[in-house]
Amino acid sequence: MMTPNEIFEFLNKNPFFFLATSYENKPYVRGMMLHQTTRNEIIFTTTKVGDLYKHLKMNPSVELCFSDKKLQIRISGTAEEIRDKPELKIEIADARPFMKPWIEKAGYKPIAVFMLLNPFAVTWTRETSFEPKEYIQL
Repeated sequence: MMTPNEIFEFLNKNPFFFLATSYENKPYVRGMMLHQTTRNEIIFTTTKVGDLYKHLKMNPSVELCFSDKKLQIRISGTAEEIRDKPELKIEIADARPFMKPWIEKAGYKPIAVFMLLNPFAVTWTRETSFEPKEYIQL
């Protein structure tokens, strides 16, 4: 079983993930880029004008799936919007140059930053495919 520190190290090396949400009893999955992860913090962003924001506000229960060629880590938890750290929006926009035109046009207000609360992880490899799941509290 992986330790929480090993999981966070994996996430930092593999920041692209798929985010699963549910809205009006329909599943939705989209590719996302992790903003940052540290012990007890998994942070990602979206805009307030898209469907994802609406989905997260109506049903914040989510699962994130990270993988490389050998390992898959699924992390479940509750997505909570971070409203009291406006500096995070600036940090995120600085790290993603493609956002610059949006910021110039609309400012930082349309950006929504989320943190995953009460996360727990499940790992999967081909070798462990038939073994019982082990849940790892992060």
